[in-house]
Amino acid sequence: MLLGVNLFILAALTLLTEIYLRWKLDPRYAPRPDFEILHPTTVWAPCPNLHYTYYGPDFSQHIITDPFGCRLDGLGPPGPDDSLLLLVGDSYTFGWGVSGDQTYAAYLDRLLSQARPGWRVVNLGVPGFSLLASAQRLQDYLHTVDRRRVRGVLVLHADNDPVDNVLYLHHKTGFLVRTYPPRSPTSPSRLINLLTRAWRDYTAPEGVGPKTQGPMLWAGVDWGRYEDMDPREIDLPGTKKARHLTPLQARLMRLGIDKIHRALGRDVSIHHLVLYLGPESEVYAPAMIEVFPQDFPAHYHGLMKPGSWDRSVRGHNQHSGGHFTPAYNEHCARVMFDLLQLNAPGR
Repeated sequence: MLLGVNLFILAALTLLTEIYLRWKLDPRYAPRPDFEILHPTTVWAPCPNLHYTYYGPDFSQHIITDPFGCRLDGLGPPGPDDSLLLLVGDSYTFGWGVSGDQTYAAYLDRLLSQARPGWRVVNLGVPGFSLLASAQRLQDYLHTVDRRRVRGVLVLHADNDPVDNVLYLHHKTGFLVRTYPPRSPTSPSRLINLLTRAWRDYTAPEGVGPKTQGPMLWAGVDWGRYEDMDPREIDLPGTKKARHLTPLQARLMRLGIDKIHRALGRDVSIHHLVLYLGPESEVYAPAMIEVFPQDFPAHYHGLMKPGSWDRSVRGHNQHSGGHFTPAYNEHCARVMFDLLQLNAPGR
């Protein structure tokens, strides 16, 4: 008798919890596709052909991707004969924390298509990417299109690039392994999905590699022994405050820049901007200049300062990891549009 009563109470509580989750939080815990997939050349990449709204602690973002995993806006994918402006970068370029039409790539796409009909923006940004991973993604993308359509590339550097490059080297040499828990829960029960996600996050592996010592051999280069690596190489706060990159950080940054150059050749306009994320960016920008080859056929614009941005208006969405609000993304797009002189007539 007591067992039956307890089972009835448990079933009632389960049902009430399910009803509450559907009433208050739906579709936050509805079945959803995975956002990322493992990738053979870039370690990970956005899942192709997404069309889903993802939820953070107190924000949502609708994400649509094409078959390559590029994020799309309301204009849809470029046409087969459109000229292309490629955007290379990390989560700021991808537009983490905002929906598809609220990224700086989307605003720039609309400005460009109006000023130069037949021109479109391609968003190659990926959350968490280093410059090296971004350069590889650029190379992979160029195998999917006629390169003659590419009219320009804009590379947006963030102040975590040097450390992310070192971590990318660790991935490529087997000292760090990108691990994923089981696929996103797909049960129709919101309660089961909630519990599954909580357990998955609690038991997620650390992502360490199968080895802890030995040479880091990659891209035909010996980058030194893993156990001898200077701890400063992956010290993100320290790197942001340093006026010079460490030797390994500088070598990897040069390699990333060189990979972009070799992928595009000298007939494509390449533009580099350093993202302004705060006062520490003033230190990071000069450190970036040091790694550029003197004969590099690119436009280095330095630090993209807020400029005329109204400081009383919030520019960062702190609940998405400090990424940009829609209003600041629109501001950034206009700064880039004017800086690249995309409003000038062009074919």
